[in-house]
Amino acid sequence: MSFTSGKSNRSSGDETRRGEFGPLPAWDAPTCQRTPQTATPTRVPPSFAEHSESAPRVPAPQSETVLKAVGVVLVLSALIVAVILALPGGDSTAVPTATGGAAVVMAPIETPGQALASPIDELAYDERNSQFTICIDAGHGGDDIGFQRTATSDVPAMDESYFNLSIAKELESRLRARGFLVVMTRSTDQEVNADDFDANNDGQSGAGDSGGSETVDAATLDEMQSRIDRCNDSKADVLVSLHVDGSSDPAVRGSRVWYAAGRPFGQLNQSLAALVYEELEHQMRDVGYPWIGQGIVETGDSVTAGSHAQLQQLLIGPDREGLKEPSAMPGVVVEVLTLTSDADAAFLASEQGISTIATALDQAIVRFVDASLRGAG
Repeated sequence: MSFTSGKSNRSSGDETRRGEFGPLPAWDAPTCQRTPQTATPTRVPPSFAEHSESAPRVPAPQSETVLKAVGVVLVLSALIVAVILALPGGDSTAVPTATGGAAVVMAPIETPGQALASPIDELAYDERNSQFTICIDAGHGGDDIGFQRTATSDVPAMDESYFNLSIAKELESRLRARGFLVVMTRSTDQEVNADDFDANNDGQSGAGDSGGSETVDAATLDEMQSRIDRCNDSKADVLVSLHVDGSSDPAVRGSRVWYAAGRPFGQLNQSLAALVYEELEHQMRDVGYPWIGQGIVETGDSVTAGSHAQLQQLLIGPDREGLKEPSAMPGVVVEVLTLTSDADAAFLASEQGISTIATALDQAIVRFVDASLRGAG
């Protein structure tokens, strides 16, 4: 397994990843489903029919009527038990497993100490939502792939930028169905500032890049300013920037949410981060994935933030040298999972993984708008 972050050295002739974004490739990726545990099954009383085969009863003439009545009751009881066990979740021994030849067998999940309430499961349209604009930023794009991993026998080769966009487009669809206005910083596998425009008005850009560090920094700042401008120009009410984390340690996995406290709306940033974090846990555990949280982290935590995270935080942070202006709305940077983890990658590469993560983000945004924005003057 390997991973990289930042700009890629892919040739400009790689046409398979540019242009309009298409559907997920036909990978044999595992989906998460529940199957019965076989190691230590819970003992279930046999049905009446099974008991009859192992120990047949011959009724005595004087008690035949009574025994018939008892038999009817036992048969009905056995049917009720069978129906209960057939219901979803009725088998208390069921645990999630990875299918399709996945390398990781998922351990039984722990029930969260407190149920996390989501607003609604169905995508109900609400006319009031048309008052709010959500800006979705799919991190990286184009030659900037972000984190990568090479293929293994169980998990395909994966680029962070592709999955950022996959989740962003699924989230866009859900939010539009609810009636929200949605702005995407990018909708294709390209950088936002693909033309190397001097977006931050500092007199420098990535045009004519000779490979020097100063030019790369200028291009990065212009790219981040271009994303900020798209959100600001649309007068968005909420900004969610989507990323997938990576680590040199393949044992590291889980989700992390960044927020900036030093903003006029810093408390709203923290509230949004908490809701996103809660919903990621709730939705992934709900489908049986043993989610791990890496925390809700303030952007000023330089100990936790590596260079990869620091670049992402430009999008939600305060005014700083090199940016024309900061984002003007509450926002978070979400590291939905860790690509370099086999378990996280297998879940992320499945259709259920993309859907579950998008559902979590959708639910968090609805909860945030209802609690913090709707009705605010």
